[in-house]
Amino acid sequence: MTLHTAQLRARLGSGEHRELWAEVEAAAAHTGRPLGVTEHMLGLMDWSSLEGCPIRRQLLPLHSELEPDHPLCRHDPLGEACGQVVPGLVRRYPDRALLLSTSRCPVYCAFCTRSWAVGPRREAGTRQRWELALGALAADRSILDVTVSGGDVWRLAAGDLGWLVQRLLELPGIERIRLATRGLVADPAHLERGPLLDTLATLASRARERGVRLALHVHLNHPRELGREAQGAAASLVHAGLTLRSQTVLLRGVNDEPQALLALVKATVKAGISPYYVYNADMAPGAEHLRTSLAAAAELEKQLRGHTAGFDLPTFVCDVQGGGGKRQLHSWERYDREWGLAVFRSPVVDPERLFLHADPLRDLAPDVQRGWLEYDSRLARIESALRSVHCPPSAG
Repeated sequence: MTLHTAQLRARLGSGEHRELWAEVEAAAAHTGRPLGVTEHMLGLMDWSSLEGCPIRRQLLPLHSELEPDHPLCRHDPLGEACGQVVPGLVRRYPDRALLLSTSRCPVYCAFCTRSWAVGPRREAGTRQRWELALGALAADRSILDVTVSGGDVWRLAAGDLGWLVQRLLELPGIERIRLATRGLVADPAHLERGPLLDTLATLASRARERGVRLALHVHLNHPRELGREAQGAAASLVHAGLTLRSQTVLLRGVNDEPQALLALVKATVKAGISPYYVYNADMAPGAEHLRTSLAAAAELEKQLRGHTAGFDLPTFVCDVQGGGGKRQLHSWERYDREWGLAVFRSPVVDPERLFLHADPLRDLAPDVQRGWLEYDSRLARIESALRSVHCPPSAG
């Protein structure tokens, strides 16, 4: 069960946590982000030290933690709204599409890149809307891979999820289907409470019969999230024939230390989930306090490598601003560490365009921070960075 603002206020708004709750409500009012936390995730929080708790930090941000958004921050940082072929179907890569199946989530994360489209009061997914996306997919035989996300597929009724995935399986040419969820760690008991497990097992069997690779992509960020209940849910899904892969967002104060990240990777592997991606957090509104620099992420990757087998290491990526897609962390064309400004190319998405990513201002010198806040100064620096990639200096 997901607790929203009124239920959370009843739980936290009095007694020893009332001051903390006042900060949570003030942060929500400031950012406009929805509040929603499952009973399970509340149970994972360290109630003796909530202020420093990595689970609380992801889901119930405090007003005192917030930092001003970066000047390059955008309401829709990845440009998904303008990349929709039809409502709810995003096309960025030549052979892949993203189907936004619902606006609902088990929990609402403080760093969500899709906060422009999700929340308990937004329109949930409907079969009528999905028909538009299915029609567009059927008309374009170049799409081989569909990610079903949202929101979160864990919040779809099992019958609706089964109907949608079955329809995708019937489309000629579809070779891969990925179901994106945080539900396995946010509400693992949901898998056993109803028909979801049987539905996923049936879909996995049908996918194998059709030669389609069906996988569940699990969003998890801290080893505490992989407790006994989540491990049991993962084991049930693996036994049912599902492939599980992990997706992690690198978050300041949550998993940005080598020990925490290594513990997460090892717990992920032990649970039968293949480590897939570690994302540098996007420049999403209200999430600046959780972002880390590219340099810090690169150092973490360096510290992680060698502690476990290469096939059990996630790939560190940056989903670049404006719709350039996922780029390997070290693949920047230019990285100005003084100004915390990186320039990326994404030839498959747009061979002529350059894409930007910026580090948090807190990591920069005071005079550089002031430069970012002055329009002419930052514009000159951005133009200089772009020119240096278009016209690199000659060797020697």
